[in-house]
Amino acid sequence: SFRFLAYNPLFARSHVTFMGKLSDVLVEAGHEVVMLAPIVDHSEQGVGSSKVQKVIKVPPGPKSIIYSESSADAESSNLWLSKSITSTL
Repeated sequence: SFRFLAYNPLFARSHVTFMGKLSDVLVEAGHEVVMLAPIVDHSEQGVGSSKVQKVIKVPPGPKSIIYSESSADAESSNLWLSKSITSTL
């Protein structure tokens, strides 16, 4: 068996769910998985996995806090239309 580090930034339900399920499959196959989960959007509470035994949540940085606070406004609804996602973060 192998040891995996799953990097799962908590910012969008689809991403969190995908990485969580991928991690679960690795655990089911007998591998050890440690999940590193930086909190980008504080509204994402779970990590998408029910089988990973060790999850390391990294507190949000200043830019992540600003992103979380602004993610509910009208401007963020046009996130995918912007030329640069990093300018929003």
